[in-house]
Amino acid sequence: MRALFFVVPVLAGVVGFVACSGSSLSPAGGTSAQQAATDAANAYCGQVAKCEPVVLASDYGSMAACVTARTQVTLNSLAAPGTGATPETSEACTAAYPTYSCADFINDVVPPACKPQVGTGATGAACFAAGQCQSAFCQIPKAALCGTCQPALASGSSCANSNCPTGLHCAATTSTCVTYGAAGAACTENSDCGYQLDCVGADAAKGTPGTCTAEVATAGATCDHAQKTGAGCDPTANLICGRDNKCDTYDTATTGQPCGYVANDGGTTYTYCTGGSRCLTSGTASTCTGPAAAGAACNTALDNLCADPATCTGSTVDGGVSGTCQVASATSCP
Repeated sequence: MRALFFVVPVLAGVVGFVACSGSSLSPAGGTSAQQAATDAANAYCGQVAKCEPVVLASDYGSMAACVTARTQVTLNSLAAPGTGATPETSEACTAAYPTYSCADFINDVVPPACKPQVGTGATGAACFAAGQCQSAFCQIPKAALCGTCQPALASGSSCANSNCPTGLHCAATTSTCVTYGAAGAACTENSDCGYQLDCVGADAAKGTPGTCTAEVATAGATCDHAQKTGAGCDPTANLICGRDNKCDTYDTATTGQPCGYVANDGGTTYTYCTGGSRCLTSGTASTCTGPAAAGAACNTALDNLCADPATCTGSTVDGGVSGTCQVASATSCP
């Protein structure tokens, strides 16, 4: 299934959540922007806690930290120029969360009430949120904070240097916008497969596709660490297929501590980083690093070490990458 940690959600990546937000103005007696943002954040973070507890721990560290970050995201999108959404449409999306299955949440199949609203931005207009655009799609180049309103990319379109619209993700192997594969679908890597599925049997060297196969969800059960003949373990159940080919529970670490397959546990099960830090390797040692606060320097190739809701924006410099952690807001994209 898609990677559940190592990727911090950014504004363009949570379109269903953000696009339900609205302008910072509300009618007299109506829902305030602050209330809509708080409600949306609690709904979103509650769904993460329910469906992706490892992500809640790895990206935020706590429910409170998630709510704080997501509230800011929504408040900023509420003030986005030309947005077609309102606090009331945000509340409608929030009300739809109890009907939102974990499979749909993780596969980015949003409820109708949470689909992007239609804004006033014509093709080419500056944007940072989908709800600003007449097409309900803001195309943002990689390592950029702002994009432009464009016709929504269709399945199979290139995403080599941009995001995909709601309901599609950018397949790493082909750099095309596609839906997550269902059980039995052909695949080339785990991120091609949807909720509780692994890509089994793929061989890139031979050009042989694999098949999206149900993950093992029982602690101690046999699994295939290499995913050649069988699936790995379900990370949503806090399980990983260790090097011993058994479903083990994850270990956790914080900034500055060893991570990955650490020696003190025999190197058989994986230790992931919490609180937004990421496991970076230098030589033979892997350590939890970051996250960097808004305004701090970052490396765009590391995708990314910025604390949510910031994203690493910048450009290639002398063969390397140089960026700054920035948060998209109403004044970011003139």
